[in-house]
Amino acid sequence: MFVLETDAVMSSAHIGHYLLTRGPALPIAKFTSHDLRRTFATMLAEMGVALDLVAAIVGHESGGNDTRTLVRHYVWSDVLERKANALRMWDERLKAIVVGREAAKVFRLPRVG
Repeated sequence: MFVLETDAVMSSAHIGHYLLTRGPALPIAKFTSHDLRRTFATMLAEMGVALDLVAAIVGHESGGNDTRTLVRHYVWSDVLERKANALRMWDERLKAIVVGREAAKVFRLPRVG
């Protein structure tokens, strides 16, 4: 979830639209909402989150056909607690980046209007 300075919540549709309409004004040659998704998945993996959990968080099935069939038909747990823990770790990481406790390339997006 992205929150504006006004505390308004931006949905994924808002972000996609923003990137599409304002892309040329961004300090990056080409950037899409899929790049955010890829960065999120990569950083979770770098933080030590298991790849099967990263896949579950971003909505992908992991494993071979037998494993996917097993999970789809017989394993009813959607690993909510593991997902919640991983997302809490991600939240802390983002906060550390935003307040400058962790070095990262961060670009401030131009304001609208």
